[in-house]
Amino acid sequence: MDALTKAFKWHERTTENWVNKFGLSQYQSLWFAWFKGIITVLILQWIF
Repeated sequence: MDALTKAFKWHERTTENWVNKFGLSQYQSLWFAWFKGIITVLILQWIF
């Protein structure tokens, strides 16, 4: 579990750094993640 905790903390720090770097609110970052997910699914459907 230690590796999983470390990965989660790294992801949390990295995401927070990007949100702060671009000056996004939490609401804006959630919308960005939603659109990114939609685009990823569309690309995967196109490939497979």
